[in-house]
Amino acid sequence: MKKSNIMEAQSITASIWSEKLGVNVVIGGGHAFTNGKTIHLPDLNDQYYKKMMGVLFGLNAHESFHILESDFNIIRQCQSPLEKMVLNIIEDIRIERNGIKKYPGIKRRLDEACKHMLLGNKSPEDDSSDQQPGFVLTNYLLTAGRLKYLKQSFLKNLADKYSQKAEETFGNGFLIRINALMNGVYGLKNSADAYDLTLEVIRMMEELDKEDKQNKDQQNQDQDDQGEDDQNQDSQEAEDSQDDQDQDENSDQDNQANDSDDIDNNDSIDDSQDEDDDNNQGDEND
Repeated sequence: MKKSNIMEAQSITASIWSEKLGVNVVIGGGHAFTNGKTIHLPDLNDQYYKKMMGVLFGLNAHESFHILESDFNIIRQCQSPLEKMVLNIIEDIRIERNGIKKYPGIKRRLDEACKHMLLGNKSPEDDSSDQQPGFVLTNYLLTAGRLKYLKQSFLKNLADKYSQKAEETFGNGFLIRINALMNGVYGLKNSADAYDLTLEVIRMMEELDKEDKQNKDQQNQDQDDQGEDDQNQDSQEAEDSQDDQDQDENSDQDNQANDSDDIDNNDSIDDSQDEDDDNNQGDEND
């Protein structure tokens, strides 16, 4: 099938799925996206078009559901790259859930597209930047969220990997709280709801950062206090040692004085004894 025929077919199906006439589909570039009017699908070599037709239909359906469901003015309110990434993950899950409810048969194509994007090419786990907390969070939300809320079981191993990484990075308590928060996906009605949930996720992460900073500051303060205590203890031990040394010196001096007194007393006794002997001798001579 020629690329022009594929583009025409995709445009027709996009108009049906998005319930909007005149949706234009362009094939070219490395990834799928839409601005609300035109859908861009990734380019593939001609020899793979037939094999990848399911992937293209899945990507087209996903972007068509954005045109049908998403409020692009809400999406433009994102204040940071992290905020935009989290919103995109949550909004993707929301629109696909609604799209599957409307067109149950499209789930297979959506799964094919997801599998190709996350497992067929470079996996998120191969990215060296995934060690950063923001990427750990988004990779966890992406894989665990799709596994749970879209039943994409082929992501289980990857989701388990990022669950472990997230627990190592943020702690089990944070995962319990974020999982409970993400269950709000079930009640999302529109992009505004998705954005509100995004802000709650971001706030929770900011609170964790604040708690970590406070804990580190407390640890540093405790270490400083311990250092001061150790220094004071060393100083006290030095003073005690000097007192003991002074006491020993005083004791030695006292002992020496006592020995000197004993010698003087002995000399006096000897002198007295000599005088008595002289007197006795005199008496005998007389």
